[in-house]
Amino acid sequence: MPATQRCRPFRLLIGLLTLCLSAHDVLAQDGTRIEGAFGLSFDRSLAAGELGASLDGSPIPLTLLPELARALPRNGLSLPPDLNFGWHHFQPASLPSALRDHPLRYFALQVADAQIAVIAALMPENCGELAAFFTDTINRKYQVVAETVPLDAEGLNVFDDIQRWSSRGRVILLACGSPSYLLYADPSQLERWRTEMAARKSDAEVRQRMRLLAAASHLLPGSGKEVTGAFGFLFSRPVPDAAELPKEKMVPIPGPTLPPPWNHAVYEALLAPTDHPIRLAAEFSGVPFDAVKTILESRLGKPMKTSSRQVLYRVNGNLVSLRSTNGRVRLAVVDGEADRAMRARTEARAHAAWEADVEAL
Repeated sequence: MPATQRCRPFRLLIGLLTLCLSAHDVLAQDGTRIEGAFGLSFDRSLAAGELGASLDGSPIPLTLLPELARALPRNGLSLPPDLNFGWHHFQPASLPSALRDHPLRYFALQVADAQIAVIAALMPENCGELAAFFTDTINRKYQVVAETVPLDAEGLNVFDDIQRWSSRGRVILLACGSPSYLLYADPSQLERWRTEMAARKSDAEVRQRMRLLAAASHLLPGSGKEVTGAFGFLFSRPVPDAAELPKEKMVPIPGPTLPPPWNHAVYEALLAPTDHPIRLAAEFSGVPFDAVKTILESRLGKPMKTSSRQVLYRVNGNLVSLRSTNGRVRLAVVDGEADRAMRARTEARAHAAWEADVEAL
């Protein structure tokens, strides 16, 4: 038998031994599966009432989340504006004796189907003597050795030391500072939580835009970027009961009763001889300038001119002006074509008066 053929079984045996040893090394590095902590399990959906009250916001710094699930971004987490992120208080069903005399507080982060993404113990002071207990116990229980997390990442330099354990797809993090945190996480559930938060934020933004557009419709009737009037009055229709009002000068007019917070308003109009409005204005009290500015931007987009006290739009030849004066906001709209026609009439009257005056010369 040729030498090369005699060597093949030996090479095959060496390859199999290498594969087996590699698999053994991977399993040894994986250690024992992290099932949960303090009586809570990652693999079980909780019934209503098993956790305590919910929290507004997060009991742990958001900068720690990327260390629990590496797929999460270091910054730019997409979170809803209501600050209700899914965190709850809870009382541990069991505690090791070393923790019973320490003032720790316990929290759990749930995803939509009531499964747990993160279990957190908050220590009001530095880890102190508990650091060695946690490190030795976790190393021994889960048969893995902690890695030290560098503190140069954004938001982590407030801690003195961060240790991270990974085993079979789960993570434990010990962040020592003032305060300190012991965190158990299921990264897959934490990534689900991030997706849910992004969807909630998107829904909230859509609802907010709809609210802004609804408010804009009270102030500026029409659709899209049209400006066809204001406050329920249309440039194309005469102002009701305006026959006795002076023409071509700004005068007070009775206005509609808009829903709060627009119900405290004083209205003015400049009318054409036909009683059609040329200019419409309203002064509102109790309405923040920035709120009206945001509403206008939701409807009309970027203004032609903007400052902390004034916003100006020109839309299809019509003018929209927002000003802040003495705690009141004044919103005015001008029908550009009607305004130019009024100016032409004024010039024609002035010229006719001049011709009559100099006729004898």
